[in-house]
Amino acid sequence: GEFLPPNSPPPPKHEPLPNAYAPFESRGTFQLAEFLYHCEQMSAAKIDELLSIMASVYNADPPFQSHKDLYATIDAIPHGDAPWQSFSVSYSGPLPDAPPSWMTAEYDIWFRDPKVVLEHQLANADFNGEIDYAAKVVVDENGQREVCDLMSGQWAF
Repeated sequence: GEFLPPNSPPPPKHEPLPNAYAPFESRGTFQLAEFLYHCEQMSAAKIDELLSIMASVYNADPPFQSHKDLYATIDAIPHGDAPWQSFSVSYSGPLPDAPPSWMTAEYDIWFRDPKVVLEHQLANADFNGEIDYAAKVVVDENGQREVCDLMSGQWAF
């Protein structure tokens, strides 16, 4: 990064959007996206099947046209941009005479740069006062150590 001159004002805060759930159409579509993508981690094929069922049951367009529409809406959330990156991996060790399919398959690994994600989290005012910056020890009522988040883990010491 670049250092700011002394006494520089902080960068401007993002103006709130008129729809608190934008880019989602409503709270309901936000909750559906959160349920399918985050809670259930539903596969793309199952999302498409569910959306098709919803269209049939309600005789109307579903909240998302497909899993791609759902993913695009999630990616359009205006709280920073941490673009997707990918690489492929495959097993490179010795192969038996009849190797199982996983040993010969190539797998795509998709991720977002953790440093960029963390920078966006730290810049988001919603996290103000909610982050532990130092390692901590958490114990229950019996004095037994509990690991409940990143900063309570043994690695931090």
